[in-house]
Amino acid sequence: MKIAKWLQAAVITTVSCLTIGGLSPASANVFQEKDVEQEDFIAVAVEYQDGDHKLIILEQISEEGQIRHRDCWREQNAQSANNLVLVNTLLRTFDFTGICRRSTDSNGYSIRVDNQDLGSDYLLTLVERQNEIVLVAVPRPWAGRGLKRIPVGRTRGYATGNEKIFLDPGWRFAKRTYQGRELGHIYLSYGSAEFDSPGSAVTDPIDQPLLQINEPIDGPIEEYIYESDPQSGIAAPSPEETATTNQTPGTSSTSERTVPVLAVPVR
Repeated sequence: MKIAKWLQAAVITTVSCLTIGGLSPASANVFQEKDVEQEDFIAVAVEYQDGDHKLIILEQISEEGQIRHRDCWREQNAQSANNLVLVNTLLRTFDFTGICRRSTDSNGYSIRVDNQDLGSDYLLTLVERQNEIVLVAVPRPWAGRGLKRIPVGRTRGYATGNEKIFLDPGWRFAKRTYQGRELGHIYLSYGSAEFDSPGSAVTDPIDQPLLQINEPIDGPIEEYIYESDPQSGIAAPSPEETATTNQTPGTSSTSERTVPVLAVPVR
């Protein structure tokens, strides 16, 4: 069964749940996405002392025409028949402000399928499966019945250290935008119309129980979008001010949990 078919079914089911719950699809789709250079992003399964892994996504920030002075990570091919790649995150070796951006939880990344935000219904987590680590989008408890876990990427092997996550066919990195402004939030985006071609390498949904989840599943969080008030002379925060980098917990305005979304004018 091709991934596009059941992904589209997941989208339809999710939109139906939103409508039944009193939230229209238009409200849930207040954000848009922007194409990015894929080589400027990497998903990493970071290993901790207890052996567990956590997903982080690194972004190499570079202005147009600007020379890259420092790399945010370094890749090293491991001795593996499956092309496993180990990653050395270099963020502790220098001040990466303005050079690298690090997203460590669902405030900084989420999934988007066929131009529909699914971050409020799916949580990205890492699962150990058949000698590799799989990046999976897991339905949240309130998302409704019938939604399946969606595989997004995998490490192609297992070794000690931080491992690169290769996105499955059809998935790519993208950035969230709001009214044309780029935000710090990163999408793992899938478009079935672009990638549903004969012979495409696809993966079936995962149905067996999870071995581990690296982030607590909590309740939905409201996201506030501040709009400028011309009469007051006060402008809304810039994209840089709303980025997720180096923010204390609870201060991010780009949370992926985007339902309900309240537009609050600044007075």
